[in-house]
Amino acid sequence: MDFEQLSKKYRTIKSPDESLATSTNDSVTANSLFEKIEQHNAYSKKQSKQFYIITSIAAIVYVVVFIINPDPDLTLENRLAGSAYILASIILAILFRKKHKKIKNSMYISTPKSFLEEAQKRFRFWNRNQLWLVVVVLLVDVASMFSISKYFDFINNASALIISQLLYFGLLAFGFFMGKKSWTKKKKPILLKIDEMLAGFDEH
Repeated sequence: MDFEQLSKKYRTIKSPDESLATSTNDSVTANSLFEKIEQHNAYSKKQSKQFYIITSIAAIVYVVVFIINPDPDLTLENRLAGSAYILASIILAILFRKKHKKIKNSMYISTPKSFLEEAQKRFRFWNRNQLWLVVVVLLVDVASMFSISKYFDFINNASALIISQLLYFGLLAFGFFMGKKSWTKKKKPILLKIDEMLAGFDEH
């Protein structure tokens, strides 16, 4: 099945980004779906570049503040926390740079099927590349424990550890929930249509 046939077949695809205020039942063609993917790519490309710059600067700042800084008041715990933040920032910078480069390269994909396959990977809520985020989460967790331990000196170490972990993973759980909610609303509908179109390619 060629792209023109796919366009006819998917004329009834609903736009996931239609404004709720309009409450219209207008459908969009497959071409419009491609346009929306490209719009999302443009936004993600810009965002990933910005975060790459931010995390790169953060890594440099942490090196200066926690490693190079000769201040004798900096304890070993401070420097260990700083080292964890540095590693986390470096990993994030690499991930954002890789994402930016991948989106940039996707702009030169010539066939609709290849374009959709690349988009399918990016629109998934979770993929293998995000496993590195687990490392980042653990590094920040370690750094946070070193950083905030002094604020819990009025209780024993075990209680301080439990409280800090509850706070940290509570915030993570909230962030995960909000991220999943945003993905379900904005990206999941597009991903479902991408899956349908790719299934159409496989059938022919």
